[in-house]
Amino acid sequence: MRARSGAPPVAGVAVAVTMCVLAGSPQMLARGLLLGGVFTISRARGAAGGGGHFLLRAGLATGLGLGAGGILLVPLAELVRLGARPTDFAFFTSGSFPVAQLPSVIFPNLYGSWRTAANSMPYFGEFFVSDMVVHLGAGALLLAVVGLLEGHPRGLRWLLGGTALVATALALGEATPLIRALYLVPPLRFFRVP
Repeated sequence: MRARSGAPPVAGVAVAVTMCVLAGSPQMLARGLLLGGVFTISRARGAAGGGGHFLLRAGLATGLGLGAGGILLVPLAELVRLGARPTDFAFFTSGSFPVAQLPSVIFPNLYGSWRTAANSMPYFGEFFVSDMVVHLGAGALLLAVVGLLEGHPRGLRWLLGGTALVATALALGEATPLIRALYLVPPLRFFRVP
């Protein structure tokens, strides 16, 4: 959509937004729209037809996608209003990633794993093993650092690197002050594990 104007790029973005809506996870929709908005604003300069035209097309595509997903959004809004889901800060941060388990991003079995014939050490970390073992591996982290230092274009790599840092800080919940600011955004306080 940035390289060329016209209906096909707008339709493509609208379909992607609609699919995100219809996936059924409001939390993932909010994350996708937030990240997509930040990405769109960061890439507006130098777009075909000018930055303002690019932002207008992106807004139109997002609006079309949300409108097409209205079949799910309208009942969802009613359910949120009628539901009894807690909106307190304790619930908001109840599934945060423990700081002590950050090394498991590189070493997945540091806190044990599922019991199998090959693995006899049971999981002893916080929460459930399926929720807390986020394994990137040393190779992925090394490629991320190389991409951040050597990748092109420069603005995009800093945007993605910054996104990774902010996402990590948010995943840590109460361990960082950033989560308090996110909790102040009204629709987001209905989510758990931001």
